[in-house]
Amino acid sequence: MIYIVRHGQTDWNLVPRIQGQLDIPLNEQGRREAVISAKQIASLKIDQIISSDLSRAKETATIINDFISAPIHYDPRLREAVFGDLQGILVKDISEEAWRARKYEPHKIHAESYAELYERVKSFFSEIDETKNTLIVTHAGVVKIIKYLSQHPNSFDLKEFEETAMQFKIKNTAVFTWDKSEKFQSLVNEQWEKSNCLEF
Repeated sequence: MIYIVRHGQTDWNLVPRIQGQLDIPLNEQGRREAVISAKQIASLKIDQIISSDLSRAKETATIINDFISAPIHYDPRLREAVFGDLQGILVKDISEEAWRARKYEPHKIHAESYAELYERVKSFFSEIDETKNTLIVTHAGVVKIIKYLSQHPNSFDLKEFEETAMQFKIKNTAVFTWDKSEKFQSLVNEQWEKSNCLEF
């Protein structure tokens, strides 16, 4: 079984400001959220934790592991998408034109396309040991891609991604499960909601 958790809250999540692959740490609320998720996960038999190597994910993984004591590995393929020129900017200051470029012409703003994000996440999952219960600690954009990948394991289509995964906002430290023979789902209640905003 694969378990997936988004990192805890950061100060930039609150503002909100685009993080992307900038290395922003958890705030105190984020650390408390990680403890709450850890208590939800502690009863599960986790064989290993694989985390994004960005500090907000690494610290979330470390806090959770205080309750689990499993080997932790770090993989840059689990990092958030690269938002290029938008990283570090307040969301309210980003124009509609820039958001369109992020979605349809990402290389114009030095960003990673969703198709590229799909391919690196797919590469990661191609190497997962399916005999182990693995906890993945990552970012909202990656969680959405995992959801899409669970339904579309062979190829990426941006329109389909928009309709099935992009439109959901993933809460900090929301926990999901994915048994490859079953569907991707929330571990505790519904931990996403429909939203018009992009993740960052």
